[in-house]
This record gives sequence, C-alpha cells and structure tokens, in this order.
Amino acid sequence: MKIYDEALAAMLRGTGREVMVQGHAVRIKPIPDDARPGVPDPREWAYLQALQAQSDKPLRSLQEIRESQGFPNRNLNTVEIHTKYEEMDVGARRVGLWRYYPRKPEGKTGRPAMLFLHGGGWNGGSVYTVENACRLLAEWADAVVFAPEYSLAPDHPFPQGLEDCHAALRRIHQNAAAYGIDPSRIGVAGDGAGGNLAAALALADRDAAEGLVAYQALIYPVLTFCPFSTPDYRWSLDQYEISEPYRELLIPQMVRMSYTAADPGAPVWPDYLPDQTQRMNPYASPLLAQEFSGLPRTLMISSQYSGVRIQDELYAAKLADAGVCVRTLRYAGLGHSFLDRLGVQPQAEDVIREIAEDMKSPQQTGK
Repeated sequence: MKIYDEALAAMLRGTGREVMVQGHAVRIKPIPDDARPGVPDPREWAYLQALQAQSDKPLRSLQEIRESQGFPNRNLNTVEIHTKYEEMDVGARRVGLWRYYPRKPEGKTGRPAMLFLHGGGWNGGSVYTVENACRLLAEWADAVVFAPEYSLAPDHPFPQGLEDCHAALRRIHQNAAAYGIDPSRIGVAGDGAGGNLAAALALADRDAAEGLVAYQALIYPVLTFCPFSTPDYRWSLDQYEISEPYRELLIPQMVRMSYTAADPGAPVWPDYLPDQTQRMNPYASPLLAQEFSGLPRTLMISSQYSGVRIQDELYAAKLADAGVCVRTLRYAGLGHSFLDRLGVQPQAEDVIREIAEDMKSPQQTGK
C-alpha cells in the first residue's frame, strides 16, 4: 500500500512542460506538491536527511554494502501476480531468472515481455529490490516481466554480468511460446547500473542483428565511464539549479554519481572494470558507440538531481539524431535511485505507468 495521497500520483499523469536539450524535447514532470524551482521533492529531502544521519556508520565489507542498498518499497498490486523461478547455465555460472505475470488467465498468449535489470552499481543490488516494480509492471502492462540474478563484481567483472543478461534475453526469445509472450514485443529496462546493462544489451542486439529487443526503458542509466573522451559531454554543477539551503546534501550525491574524475587517468569503478581500458568499450560506456541508428524505440528517464542526468539526456539526443524514436522524461526534485522507493515516492509509480503504457501499445514496442 502506498503511503502518499493518490492525488499526488494522479497529478503526474500527463503533466509537464517541455524544454529543449541538445536540440530535442525533454518533458519535465513537476514535483506534485511543490512548485518552487531549485528545491528537492519533500520526500526526497527526507530520504537524504535520513541517509546523512546514518553516514557516521561506515560500511566496511562488500556484504555490508550490498545489504545497505535498496529501500523497503511497497507492493502496489491489485491483482494476483504469479511468480516463477528457473535457472540457466551461462558458461560455468548458474544464473537465476525470475518471472512475473498476471495469474489469470494463466494460459494467455501474445503478451508483451520485459527483461528488467536491477541497479546497484554492478557489485550489489538484487532482484528483490525491483520485485515490486516488476510485479506492478506485469499488472499494468498485462505483461510477462523477467528479472535475472546476473553476476556481480568483483567476483564477476565486466562483461560477465552483461553476458548473463544477454543469455536471459535469448532464452526468453527462444521460449516465447512457452512463456505466453509475443517474441516481437520484448523490451529491456533497468535502473542505474541496470539501465547501463539494458542500453548495452540493445547495442549488442543491434550489432549482432539478432532482432531480439523491440523497446528499451532506461531509468537514470549510467552511460559512460569516460567523461573526457567525447567532446559533447561535459559535466558541471552549473547545469543544475539548486537553492542554497539544499546544496550541502544534494551536491555530494550528484558528484558521486557523475563518474567525473579530476584526473582522466584515475581508476573508475575498478571492481567492475579492473581493466580500465574497457571504459572505452561501448558495451561498458554506451555513450561512446560509433553509431546509434537501428536501436529500438526508447523511453529515457532522467531526474533533476541525478549525477548522470547530463549523459542520459545527451544519449537520448544522440538516438533521436540517428532517427530512433525517443521520449525523454525528467522528474523534477529527485536524485538517483528513486525507483527503489515505489509506494513511498509517487514519481516511482509514475515511471512504471509510463513504461506500461508504452508496452501495451504495439506500435510503441514493435519494430
């Protein structure tokens, strides 16, 4: 059950104003109960203050870091969702794959499908963090939603997690009839690190001409580890409007997520990319792809105070310039990882609704 008034979620539907970024329209969804510019959403601010209160307890182990990730979100389903689990072999790895779909009618065929990849910085996060989001998407899109337990760094650095996700995508397509899905309406989605993997999957699918991905929903994805390698990407704080009372808490979060180092040669995310030359690989940094044409229809979700907002909206513009059908939404007043707070943050519910509407429309998810 959600802990905010339904009117807040309703206010987000169909609202927003358009601004031009890199020559393309970005629709800004407002804070539903605060029209002031340069301020965080009140629920976001409460969340950041709670994080600040816990900052005096440093995390020492990888397990502690993993257990600290995510947020106790809510189940918003109003119909019964069937949950199933299977495993698959990817090389020497055993990878779990969860599946969610409306239970009745269980034998329904031709549903759209989504492969949803959880965030967590490639070394953390889990299917359980996004389970409620996957279940709600399955209900609202009348779809089958899959979530893989892809391998995590540092034990499994790039590209092993991506390989697991690619194997899951192929499995879904090959077994479309058994899953009751339309093989021409399979999408990929993810938040943060999961959005990075989803974008990389779409690139790899395009490059291999497999034709498995018909749609991608990228939720504040990380799209480059190389901020100095492309002349059209420049990150700076002056690109963010922040009122003075909020800067102390907002700026560190944004800088941490920007993947911008003062020294271009400094190690970036070494657990995931122990070979730092792989930062230039477009399957690690999709923004560095040489060509963007032929990619699937795209929904790009950015947020005002996410450190990766600049690269997200630039990537959307590159896709649009290449002739890809792209829709970009920016949520005002929010930082990174707000999808984790489904049922607590009304904008998280709105993201699921936006993706579901795309998935229900054959012209949106078809080639």
